[in-house]
Amino acid sequence: MKNLILLIVSYLSLSCNLQEVETIQLFNNICSDFKNTNKDSKYIYYSDMVLNEDMISSLMNSLESEKIYSSDQKSESNNIFTIAEKKTIIQESKQQIALNQKSYLKDIKNYKYVNQSDFDKHPFLHYFSKPIFIRNNTLCVIYTSDYSPSVNSGSGGWRIYKYKNNKWEFWKSLTLWIS
Repeated sequence: MKNLILLIVSYLSLSCNLQEVETIQLFNNICSDFKNTNKDSKYIYYSDMVLNEDMISSLMNSLESEKIYSSDQKSESNNIFTIAEKKTIIQESKQQIALNQKSYLKDIKNYKYVNQSDFDKHPFLHYFSKPIFIRNNTLCVIYTSDYSPSVNSGSGGWRIYKYKNNKWEFWKSLTLWIS
C-alpha cells in the first residue's frame, strides 16, 4: 500500500512538473507571437486583470455551438471538442475567476508586471489566462487580450494552440472581441 501511495504521489508530481514545462514553453511561444506584432517592446507587459463571468460566458457559448465562427479562418469549422473536453475546459476556466495572472507568469522570462499607475508608460498591456491543456497536452485553450492605454482600445478572446513540431502554434480562435 505504501508503494502504491508513493507511486501515485510521484505520478502527480511528474504530471504537475510536465504541465509547468508546457506552460512555460507555451508562454514563450505566445511571447514571440506578440513580439512580432510589437517590435518596439523588449517585454510582454501584464497587469492585474483577471477572468470574469462575461469571459467565461463567451467561452461557454462558443463551446455549446456546433460550429466555430472565427475571423482568422476562411470559413466556419466544426466544434472540435468532445463533451468531456468541453466540461474540462469550462470547469478549469471557472476555477480561474479572480485568479491573478502574476501567480503563474512571475517566473517566465520576457514577461514583466506593470502596476496600474504605470499603464500609460507602455504601448500595450496583455492578459493571459492560465492555460487549459487537453488531449495529453497537445491542445491548449487560453484567453488572451491586449490593451493600448494611449488609444483606449483593445482586443482579445479565447484561442486554441496546438503542439506541433516541438512548439506551440496558434491554431484557431473560439471567441474574438475588438474595441
